[in-house]
Amino acid sequence: MRYEYFIGLRYLRAKRRQTFVSIITAIAVAGVTVGVAALIIVLSGMVGVQEYMRDKILGFNAHITVVSTDEDGITDPDEVVAKVLTVPHVLGASPYIQGQLMLRGRAGSAGILVRGIDPKTAGTVMALEGDSTIINGAIAELDPSNQPNLTVGSNLPALAIGQPLSQELGAFYGDEVTLIVPEGTITPIGFRPKAMRFRIGCIYKFGFWEVDSKVALVHIKTASDLFKTGGRVDGIEVKTDNIYTVERTQKAISDALGPSYFTSTWQKQQAQLFAALKMEQLLSGLVLSLIMLVASFNIISMLLMLVMEKYADIAILKTMGAADSGIMRIFITQGTLIGMMGALVGLVLGLFVCWLQIRFHLLEFNPEVYQFSYVPMKLTIGNVIGVPLGAIIISFLTTLYPSWQAARMKPAESLRYE
Repeated sequence: MRYEYFIGLRYLRAKRRQTFVSIITAIAVAGVTVGVAALIIVLSGMVGVQEYMRDKILGFNAHITVVSTDEDGITDPDEVVAKVLTVPHVLGASPYIQGQLMLRGRAGSAGILVRGIDPKTAGTVMALEGDSTIINGAIAELDPSNQPNLTVGSNLPALAIGQPLSQELGAFYGDEVTLIVPEGTITPIGFRPKAMRFRIGCIYKFGFWEVDSKVALVHIKTASDLFKTGGRVDGIEVKTDNIYTVERTQKAISDALGPSYFTSTWQKQQAQLFAALKMEQLLSGLVLSLIMLVASFNIISMLLMLVMEKYADIAILKTMGAADSGIMRIFITQGTLIGMMGALVGLVLGLFVCWLQIRFHLLEFNPEVYQFSYVPMKLTIGNVIGVPLGAIIISFLTTLYPSWQAARMKPAESLRYE
């Protein structure tokens, strides 16, 4: 072992008369530890939230949406779907109709978005299958040809709602509910809105509060009767094989359909949301980086005090032939080791806290406000490696000035009063 590294390691083990320096060293290590752990935890949370929101949004919404430039909607949906399916990288396409209505159950009523879908093709663009999405029933029950053999309401059209909306209305699988349409008739006692009875044929949970509490699904033919579209649809939803290359697929679809149709991607539709999340992640990282900056000042203070205390030792080393670069390496070694110890402990602490949150969901939120019930964590290689590495680099840079001060010391002046 070179003498610079040996002396640097020895200086970390303070003697009894160097207790104050030892305390500052411990504070510096703790500062780096807290900074690294906080950055890993917060950045993992922000990445987890972004991916959670993206997955839940795309679980219900399509990658690409096709609408007509005509205000009346798409009059030939089957032909448009057939053309879209011929485009490379398109996995599925399905028409939809949607509008705002009032839904009434036993326990109350709520304004909802009613979306008409084709159960035979909607599964190619939406996450409608699996135990994690479907709580009771099946989306196939929306098809009038798949009416189950129920004793109550078996002849009523089926409707699918989210679990939170089901609990709010007191309407559960097999129960009867009423959709209230703004259009109605004038009676001697006033305006009477049109009401249409449905039965709950499916209860789902996408995990996205805005969908689970505000959206109801019906068969597209039923939606056409409700909104009197006459066979027209509002748009076509498209799913691709890569959510990050949808712009190329969007251009290909636009070229295939011509100027009579307008296309938009999920990235444009949710641009404000994900831009806000990205900005929040950036600002959170910058603010928490200040913790490591404060820790770096502790390292500078500690090394400067050590240099002042070791004047005599430095002078003796220089008189024995130690080069200025060797003196610098002694204190660079000590400061860098402090950063490495803090980064290592902070990494372990950050990973442990993230594991606790992933495993036990310790930090919970109100889904009505935050769209999720707990903070999702997502550990990435970039954060796990980049944050500790950045802390070590900062620690190394903070050692340069104190080390330079030690190296430029003159032995004669240092030993004058010894």
